Amino acid sequence: NSAFANTTAMNKFVFSGNKITEIGKRAFEKASNLKNLNLPDGLKIVGEKAFVSMKKLEEIRFPASFTGVKNGKDFPALFDIADAENIGNLRSINIDKGNPIYHSYEGSVYKKKSLVYIPMGIEEANIEAGTEVIENYVAKAHMGLKKVIAKKGLKKIGNGAFLNCFGLETVILPDSVEEVGEAAFLGCEELKDFKMPENLRHIGKLAFYELENIEQLVIPDKVTELNEYSVAGLDNIKHFILSRNLKKVANTGAVWAPKAEELYLPEKLESVGFQGFSRWSSISHLELPRGLKSVGGEGFALSDSLKSVFIPSNIKFSDDIFKITQGSEDKKLYVFTDKISESIRNPVSYTH
Repeated sequence: NSAFANTTAMNKFVFSGNKITEIGKRAFEKASNLKNLNLPDGLKIVGEKAFVSMKKLEEIRFPASFTGVKNGKDFPALFDIADAENIGNLRSINIDKGNPIYHSYEGSVYKKKSLVYIPMGIEEANIEAGTEVIENYVAKAHMGLKKVIAKKGLKKIGNGAFLNCFGLETVILPDSVEEVGEAAFLGCEELKDFKMPENLRHIGKLAFYELENIEQLVIPDKVTELNEYSVAGLDNIKHFILSRNLKKVANTGAVWAPKAEELYLPEKLESVGFQGFSRWSSISHLELPRGLKSVGGEGFALSDSLKSVFIPSNIKFSDDIFKITQGSEDKKLYVFTDKISESIRNPVSYTH
C-alpha cells in the first residue's frame, strides 16, 4: 500500500518479471509525473485508489491475468476520487487480449456487455456496439467529458453514471434504453443536446436534476412515474411535455421549471406529491385532470403567473397547493370546478 505514493519526480517506472500478482491500495497515488504505466504480466488484483491523482498519466496497460479490484470494488475505484472533481490526462486504458473478464474499446473498459469505466481524459466517448449496460459511476465528475454516443442495444444507464460531469454538452442515446438510474445525469449543467429514448420506462431519483441549459424535454409515454427530483431543477426549460401514461409524480418530482410556458397534465395522472410541480413560475393556466385523486402540500406552489385553474370536484388537496411567493398576495386566481355554481373567484385559501 502507498508504495510509490507522492513520488512527484519519478517520470518512468518499469516492472521486472512476472512474479507480482497484487498491487496495493494507493500504490501510485499522486505519482504525478508518470505518463505511461505498463502493469506486469501475472498481475491479478489491484487495490482501490491505486492510481488516483496521477495527473499526467495518459496511458495504462493491464495484462490478461488481471481479475479485478481488491475486495470486490468497482473498476472506477482505481482512478476516481469519490467526493471530488476528477481531472486528468488519462485517455487510454488497454486490456490485453485474452483477459476473460475485461476488455477495452477506444480507451474505455468493458466487462462483457457492460461499460465499466471511461477514462477522465476522454472528451468524446463512443460506446462499443453491443453494450447493454452503462454501469454505476463510469464517469463520475469527469470534468473533461463533453460528448457521449451510445448505440442501439443499450438498455440501462446505472446510478451516478455521469454525475456532476459539468462540461458534458451532448448525449446521444438509442431508443432501446429502458432505465436511467438515480442521479445518472445529476448536475450536468452544460447539457443542451439531449433526447429521452422512446422506450424509456424508469427514471430514478435525481436522474435529470439541475440540467440548467436544457430548453426542451419530452418524457416518453412508457414512463408512468416521476420519482423525487427525477426531472427537476430545469432553470431554462421552455417546453416540457409529460408522458401521456404518467400516473404518479412523487414529492418534488418535477419541481422548478420557472421558464416553462405550459403545463399540460395527462388524463391518467392520479397523484401529485409535495411540491411535485412547484415553482412553474411562467404558466398562466392549469387544468387538473378528472382522474387526479390527490395533490400533496404545495403541489403547484409558487406558480406566481397562474391566473386560472380548473379543479374537478373529486380531488383531495390541502389549502396550500397554490401557495404563492410572499408579496404577490394581491394577484387574483380564478378557480373553476365541474359545476358553475361551485366556481370561486379569488378565494383566500388558494392564494395564501
